Amino acid sequence: MIGGEGPKMMRLVARYADEWNGFALRKTPTPELFLPLLSRLDEACTALDRDPSSVRRSVDILAAPTGEIDHGLSFMGVPLHGEPEEMAHQIAAFGEVGIAEVRMYLYPQSLETVQAMEPVLRALDDLG
Repeated sequence: MIGGEGPKMMRLVARYADEWNGFALRKTPTPELFLPLLSRLDEACTALDRDPSSVRRSVDILAAPTGEIDHGLSFMGVPLHGEPEEMAHQIAAFGEVGIAEVRMYLYPQSLETVQAMEPVLRALDDLG
């Protein structure tokens, strides 16, 4: 896996990696945020005669299932948040643009936050 977004990193991903990883830094994590990067990856693969679908795509995002979004880490952007069903739809939307895995850094880091993810994951499972 190689993470990055610049042209050189995308060429390295296209040449050597099985997986590309993106990270939502300074921005609210939405699938649309990653669309230009996914296009760049596709272009880099095509330039090397590699099938773009042969590169797995994953992202790391910040999520706040408790609704606490004032984390004092402005460089991280606004975390994914909302009611469990809304968060589930937001997470599922990443798959709709070709992202195979969404890893979430939970904020705040507490047992309550982990427990607050349970209804989100149940709602995500219900989406099928």
